[in-house]
Amino acid sequence: MKYPFLLPKAFLFYWMTFLSAGAVDFSDDFNDGVLDPLVWTTTGGGSVVESGGTVTSTARGVLHTVQGYDSPFEIRLRARLNSGLEHLKVLFRSDMEALGFGERRGIVAAFSNDGSAISFQEIGDGGRGNIASKGYPLNTGQYYDLLIRDSGDSVELWIDGNLELSADTTFAPGKLVGLYSREFGGTSSSIDSFSLVATPTLNDGLVAYYPFNGNADDESGNGNDGTVEGSFVFTPDGREGNAVKLNGDRSLFYSGGGFVDLPSFDSTLNNGFTISLWARDEAIGTNPVGQENYISFGVLDQAETGIGINNNTGSPFLFWYMDTGEGGAAHLDRVSIEKPVGSLTQFASEWKNLVMVYRPGVLRAYLNGEFVGEENITFEGFPFSYSAIGRHWWSNGSGSSARMSVTIDEVRIYDRTLSQEDVSELYDLKKPEEPKSTYQIVEGNYTWAEAKTDAEARGGRLAVLATQERIDAANQYLASVGSWNHTWIGLTDEQNEGDWRWIDGQPISASNWNPGEPNNANGGIEHYALIYPSTSGNRWNDSRASYRADYLLEIPGSLTLEDGLVAYYPFNGNAEDESGNGLNGTVNGPALTSDRFEQPDRAYYFDGSGGRGIDFGDVLDINDGEFTISVWVKASDASERVIIGKGNSGSTRPAESGYMIFVNDSGRYSLRYYDDQAQGVETGDPTNLQASESWDHLVYHLARQGNDTTLTLFVNGEQVGTRTGSVGSSNSEAGLSLGYHNKNSGPSYPFLGKIDDLRIYDRALSEQEVSALYELENTSSTYTLEVADTGNGSVTGAGTYDGGTEATLTASPEPGYLFASWTGNASGNSNPLSLVMDRNRTVEAVFTEDLRDPDEDGLSNYEELVLHGTDPNDADSDADGFSDGLEITEDSDPGSPTDVPTRVLTVLEQEFGSIPGADTYPLGTVVTLQAVPDLGYLFQAWTGTASGRDSPLSLIMDQDQTVGAIFTPDTRDPDEDRLSNYEELVLHGTDPDFHDTDRDGLPDGQEVQNFRTDPLLRDSDSDGFDDFFELRRNFDPTNADQTPESVAAVRPTGEFQFIEFSFNAAEGIRYRIESSTDLSEWATEETGISGEGGTLYRYYSTTDRPSAYFRVRRE
Repeated sequence: MKYPFLLPKAFLFYWMTFLSAGAVDFSDDFNDGVLDPLVWTTTGGGSVVESGGTVTSTARGVLHTVQGYDSPFEIRLRARLNSGLEHLKVLFRSDMEALGFGERRGIVAAFSNDGSAISFQEIGDGGRGNIASKGYPLNTGQYYDLLIRDSGDSVELWIDGNLELSADTTFAPGKLVGLYSREFGGTSSSIDSFSLVATPTLNDGLVAYYPFNGNADDESGNGNDGTVEGSFVFTPDGREGNAVKLNGDRSLFYSGGGFVDLPSFDSTLNNGFTISLWARDEAIGTNPVGQENYISFGVLDQAETGIGINNNTGSPFLFWYMDTGEGGAAHLDRVSIEKPVGSLTQFASEWKNLVMVYRPGVLRAYLNGEFVGEENITFEGFPFSYSAIGRHWWSNGSGSSARMSVTIDEVRIYDRTLSQEDVSELYDLKKPEEPKSTYQIVEGNYTWAEAKTDAEARGGRLAVLATQERIDAANQYLASVGSWNHTWIGLTDEQNEGDWRWIDGQPISASNWNPGEPNNANGGIEHYALIYPSTSGNRWNDSRASYRADYLLEIPGSLTLEDGLVAYYPFNGNAEDESGNGLNGTVNGPALTSDRFEQPDRAYYFDGSGGRGIDFGDVLDINDGEFTISVWVKASDASERVIIGKGNSGSTRPAESGYMIFVNDSGRYSLRYYDDQAQGVETGDPTNLQASESWDHLVYHLARQGNDTTLTLFVNGEQVGTRTGSVGSSNSEAGLSLGYHNKNSGPSYPFLGKIDDLRIYDRALSEQEVSALYELENTSSTYTLEVADTGNGSVTGAGTYDGGTEATLTASPEPGYLFASWTGNASGNSNPLSLVMDRNRTVEAVFTEDLRDPDEDGLSNYEELVLHGTDPNDADSDADGFSDGLEITEDSDPGSPTDVPTRVLTVLEQEFGSIPGADTYPLGTVVTLQAVPDLGYLFQAWTGTASGRDSPLSLIMDQDQTVGAIFTPDTRDPDEDRLSNYEELVLHGTDPDFHDTDRDGLPDGQEVQNFRTDPLLRDSDSDGFDDFFELRRNFDPTNADQTPESVAAVRPTGEFQFIEFSFNAAEGIRYRIESSTDLSEWATEETGISGEGGTLYRYYSTTDRPSAYFRVRRE
C-alpha cells in the first residue's frame, strides 16, 4: 500500500532510493494517478492532486501514516527549498493525539528557512523541548538529501551524506511518523516520493554480488550472472577466499585478454547506484597501453561510466568517470575524479577497494573507504549493451581492449547510493589485516640514510608508522623499553619539501608531531623524522641529514618468500608460471635437461645461439618500483653473455634502457640497470667472482631511496657487489627474456649453459630473505604435500615426498558433486594430477554441485543425491506415476509411493440439490461429478471451475477445483393437472405422474387452484363425503359444518306402490332407518347401515301403509 504526503511548494521532493523490498515499510512514487488513503488534515482550503509522479497541493497541513514503526528506522527524502517556506518538520515517535497544528507529541526534526537552522525537539508532555540545534545555511533553490536515523536511544540528522546533528533521547510517546509544514503564502506544494525504511544493511539494495568462487555467478540471488572470457584463472589468493585473475593482453586492440562479461542492468540504476570492487594489479602497462578499466559500462563517446587506471603519462592515477554521451567525441559532458597512486609498484601489489557512488546529480569516488572527490553530473545511461570487468569498448562497440592484468574480487553492485558510513563499513568488512610488526631500538651513531640501509640489511626497515594503530603499537614498545634516546623513523620529505611520506611511499594519514613541527629549523634542510622521548607521548621532530641517532627497526610480521612473488618458473618439464599468476613463458629453442639435483627434464639448456631463449612477455615493468630476481645458472662459457634481461625494442627510448643479469667481458657475474634517459648503474667487476661450470644461485636486488637506485648482487646467498646511482624510471618496451638480451638492435649476448628455478618478486627481498631462499633451493630435501579439506569430496595423494619426485593427486567427489578444478599450489582441472615436488605444497580441490539431469525430471544430480535422496537415473524414484521433480515442486515425498501430489475438490454449499465427490485426489485424476437435484428441481449448469450443462461431468484434477451447480424448480407437468412437478413435489406433495392423487375425482390442479381442497385427501373437511360428492351437491367440501349428511328425501315410485327413501350417508358411519304413522311411535325399519360417503336408497311398500313417516338416525 502507498502512503502519499503533502508538502508546500517550499519543499520539492523528487527522488528516493529504496533499500530493498524487505526493508520498505511504506512509500508512494505517485505514478498511479491515485492519491492513496492517508490520515491528513489541511488548513486554508485547497486541494490535493496526484499526477505524473508528483503530488501537488494548494494547502498546508499535518500528514502522517496510519502505520507505526519501531526503532531503528530511517526517514529518507530529497528536498529543494523555495521561497516562502517558514519551516518543515518531520515528526516521528509520535502518538498524533491531535491533528491540530499546535498540538503534537513526539520528536521533531525541524528545518527552518527563515532562521537558516536545523534542530531536534522533544515536543508535548514529558518532552525537553530543543535537544540539539545548529545554524545551517539552507539556500533557496538548492537540493538537499535528508536522512533522519533513529537508533532507539539516539537520533541523527544527515544532510548530503554528512552527519550534521545528533542527540541522545528516549522520548517516545508513540510510533507514528508524519510531516508538518508551514509557509508564508505559497500557492502550491509538491512531492515525488517519501519512504520510511528499516535501518539498512550492506545486503539491502544489492543487485549483484560476485565473490568469484570458481565462477562469475551472481550470489545476491538476483540471477545477474557474469561470464569470464579470454585468458584468466580462478585463484584462492583473493581478498577473501577465491578471486578471478585476469591476464591482460597489453594490446591496443583486444587480442584475448581476460575479462568478465557482465549482464545488462536496468534503468533503475539511473535513480542512484553504488559499485564496489577489490583489485590487486598484477602488471600495469605503459604508453600507449597503460590505460584500462577495472569495470566499465557503456561505450566511449556515448553514455558510459566506470573505474580505471591510467599510466600512459608516466604519472599513474586512478580515475572514476561518467559521461552522458551528449558531448560526443569531445566529451563535453564527461566528468572524471582522479587520484595519483604514488609508487606504482607498491600500489599494484596491494589490495585496494574502489567504490563509485552516484545519486542523481552527483558522482562520488572512494578509495579504501576514504572519500576521494565528487563531480556534478546527471546521468541516465542504464541499461547498457556493453558491461565488463577488465575491458572497455569504443566505436559503437566495434573496438575494445582488455589490457589489464589484475586480480578482482568482491564486486558488489547496488541500486541505491551508499553513504560515507556505508562505504567505510563495506571497506572494513573486507579490508586486509595489517601484519603485526615487531619493533626494536637499534643503538648506534647513524645518519638517517645509514639507519635505513642498516635496517634493510637486518631484514627489516626504518619503522613505518602510517596509521594510528602502528603509532600506538610503537609507543607501547617504547614504553616497555624505559629509557631511550632520539630515534630515527622512516618518514621523509626529501623528494618534495613539505610532502612528508613514509619510505614505502604512503602519505601521512596519522601523525604525532610536536607542536610547531615540522619546522625546518636548520635553514630548510630538515628532511627526516625523529621520535623524541616525551612524557606527552613520544612526539616527532624533523631533523637534518647529518644528525646522528639510534633508529627504530621494524620487522614486518607476515612476509614470506611467497609475498610479492610475481612469477615462479621451476621448469618442471615446461616454462609455466607456478605462482598461480598465469605468466607462462614461451620456449624458443632451449631444450629440457637435468637440474642441479640430476633430476631429468627439470631445467633448460641454452646453446648460445642468438635469439634462442625463453620469452615471458611484458612481465615486470620497473617504473619507479623495486624488485628481486632469483635464478640458478650453470655457465659453460665465461665470455660476455646475458642470463636474463628486459631491454628496449622500440626507438622512443635509448637502446640501453632496461636491466639484466649477465656475465661480463671479464667472465664475472654482474648487474646492470639503465633508465629511460640512458642513466645507468652496474655492480662493477667483483673480484674473485668467476662464472664457471658449477651451479650458482644469483639474485638481482634493486632498491630505491629518493633519487638513488641501489643494485645488489648476491651469489649463493652472499652479497658480492653493490652499486648506487641516481637513475630514474625504466619503462622498457621489450618483453622479459631468459638466455639473451632483447633490445632495439635485435637479440644479443646469447647464454651458453643451464638455467633453473627462476623467481621474480615485485619487492626488494631483505638480506636474510635472500639467504633463506638460497638455503631453501640449495638442498634436495623432502617436501610436504597437504590437501586442504573443502568438503563435498576427498583427495588422495597427500604425504611427504623426496624433492623432485612426482606426486599424484586424485580428486573423488561425493555423490551429487563434480570435481571442477585445483586451487592453491596447483591449477587446472586434470584429474588425476601429477605434481613435481620441488617445494612444500598445499592443494585444494574445488568440488561443485553436479547440475546434470540424466533422467530429465527437472532435478539435478546434486538435488537428487544430496537434498532429496532420490535416484538420479530414474525420473520416478518411488514409481508412483509422478516425476521426482514434480513431487519436490508439489511438496510431496518422491521416495514414498503413497505420498503423491494432490489437488482438492471443493464442493460449494448447494440449495435445492447436492454434488457428491468432494475430496482430495492425486494430481491428474479424472473425477466424475453427478449433480443430484432435490425433488421438484432440475439441474441447469455448473459453476466455479467447472462449466457446461453435462451431468455426469468428467473433471481432470490438474488444479485445485471449486465446483457448484445451479438447480431450478421443475416446471414440467407430465400428468397435465395444471401443477408443475415443483408445485406437486415441493409445495403440495402430490403425485406428479397422476393427475388425481387422492382419487376423489378432482384433478390436483383444480383442487389447489379452484376449489382449495386438499389434493391429498378425498374428503378435505373429514365430514365423511368425498370432495367431488359435496361439490356436485353444492356443499362446501372444506367445511365440515356444511355436510350433505343432513339431506334425505322420499318419493313415490312404482305407481305409488312403493316409496323411495334416500339419504346421504357419511363414510364410516352406521345408520338405522325408522318409520312412524303418527310421528310419536317409531319403528325400526333397518339397522347397521354403513355409510360410504354417498347417497343410500331404500324402498318400502305402501300397500299396508297408505301414509307413513321415515327418518334416519346414526347408531
